[in-house]
Amino acid sequence: MRRVLLLVVLASLVVSGCSWSGPDDRPPARTKAAAAKVPRVPVMVVLDASGSMKVEDAPGQRFAAARAAVTSLAKDLAKGHRIGLLAYGTSTGSSDADKAKGCRDIRSIVPFGAIDEPTFRSKVATLEPSGYTPIGASLRRAAAELPSGEGKRAIVLVSDGIDTCSPPDPCTVAKELHEEDPDLVVHTVAFRVSDDPQARKQLSCIASVTGGLDLDAASGALLRTRLLAAFDPVRAANSLQPTGYRGLSPGMTVAQARAVAEDLDDVSSTGRVEIVYVDCALVFEDGVLTEIRPRGRAVRTLDGIGVGDPVAAAQKVYVNADQPAEVAGRTITFAADLTAGTGYRVTFRPASGSTTAEPRGTITRIIVCRCLPQVGPPQTVVRAVAADGSLEPGWKVEDLTGEEAMSFVGLSPNARNNRVFWYGSTADGTSACWIEDRRQKHVLCLQDPVDRTLVRRTVAELPSEPYTSSDGSGEPRPFMVELADGSRWRDRTGGAWGATAPGWNGSAFCVARCDDDGDVLQTSEERGPWERRRDGWYAFRGPQGDPAEDVETPRPAKIARLWFVG
Repeated sequence: MRRVLLLVVLASLVVSGCSWSGPDDRPPARTKAAAAKVPRVPVMVVLDASGSMKVEDAPGQRFAAARAAVTSLAKDLAKGHRIGLLAYGTSTGSSDADKAKGCRDIRSIVPFGAIDEPTFRSKVATLEPSGYTPIGASLRRAAAELPSGEGKRAIVLVSDGIDTCSPPDPCTVAKELHEEDPDLVVHTVAFRVSDDPQARKQLSCIASVTGGLDLDAASGALLRTRLLAAFDPVRAANSLQPTGYRGLSPGMTVAQARAVAEDLDDVSSTGRVEIVYVDCALVFEDGVLTEIRPRGRAVRTLDGIGVGDPVAAAQKVYVNADQPAEVAGRTITFAADLTAGTGYRVTFRPASGSTTAEPRGTITRIIVCRCLPQVGPPQTVVRAVAADGSLEPGWKVEDLTGEEAMSFVGLSPNARNNRVFWYGSTADGTSACWIEDRRQKHVLCLQDPVDRTLVRRTVAELPSEPYTSSDGSGEPRPFMVELADGSRWRDRTGGAWGATAPGWNGSAFCVARCDDDGDVLQTSEERGPWERRRDGWYAFRGPQGDPAEDVETPRPAKIARLWFVG
């Protein structure tokens, strides 16, 4: 049932966004007048020049894009802004023999002081990537080179990977630096790390423990805009950020949103609800925040794109080879943050000659939402049971209410909303059950989304509304993975796995078109459950064995489809 609630609160707290915009044929560029308004906080930039920055996917070499973005600072910041530049990884190789020296390879490229564009540009131009990634040690060095006793100061770290020289742990270092001097913050710009969840997690930690900005950049164009944003965190806080707005993020439950925005009215855990809050509309679907819609013309994205700008400006910033846009009528959806799974949905007024292949026109609205454009394998969201407990058409049910009642565990880790639950902590449990009959304590649990089969089970208890558990509120994992060979693998919520290769753990078992070779899909803390390649996404398929045996490392297997529940 669609419900619309209107709650207008705290109107006097509305903060306008930036007023600058760029010309029609390129992304908004920071003018000298705009740069002069940026608070002249002393900043040390720490640039990753490790061997991984040689990869050609920015597009072009990562380091060439990073070098161009850092060089642009000399032009885009006001004359007299005091900054310095450190780089690590420029003087050694990345072999095991180079590690001891490589973990000390931190160079002062531009000593801290008033920015001088010709000098800055010439020194950055000499850098080449080659070595290790000593992030923790670099943060200490950068802090030491900043002047003390001058109020607010910042370190801006640009990196494409995880620290390869710990200890010291870089997040611990950042926390210690901030505790020693609360005026010092660290902003991080994660460059091309969507395939490396551990790197993004580490960079996010560094920023969060100091109160800094945690930014992601998937291309050279985004690296430039987000590097500039790190120099003006006040403006960034009042912009439509890639992961949300004013501390609210798509994917939050109502309880999580209320912890940020205490004045939110009650929101139903089912159906679609829209609330007007301060200067934006919040859209909840089944108790999960899915869209944030700033109202009016003032708010712009972190990258400077706003209402009134040409569509071409947004395309210049947000479209790249790995992340194309989705065009549907008068809307275009761009990737905002690949790790968070968010997108910018842009509505525009078409210009003469505008087509789906080449959209042209003027932007009239921008929202941030759980709408990351689909570039990986197709995804199917299974919705087998309606909000009132009735069966959706085409589904069949096997009655197993005579079996032992299952216990409630929490919200489903495979669901895109909070109407699906996890029952049973052992191998006979299931992570996708809908409530059918509260009086009888009956639930309908998903068995096979292809055959559209559910089983009816009795449960020992039912959750009470509102559903505020944090379980399942983050990015869900697939209920089922279909590989290119036609085999289907289901997420396991209980039971035991056999021994796997060091660093790997079982995550899904084969349920259809299996080779009967004992393989399972596996995940690792370092690589996650899959990797994105230019030709598609790949899961990791490998054997289990006796703990005493050496078990082979899982091998990549191309994914054909991902199945979630909703």
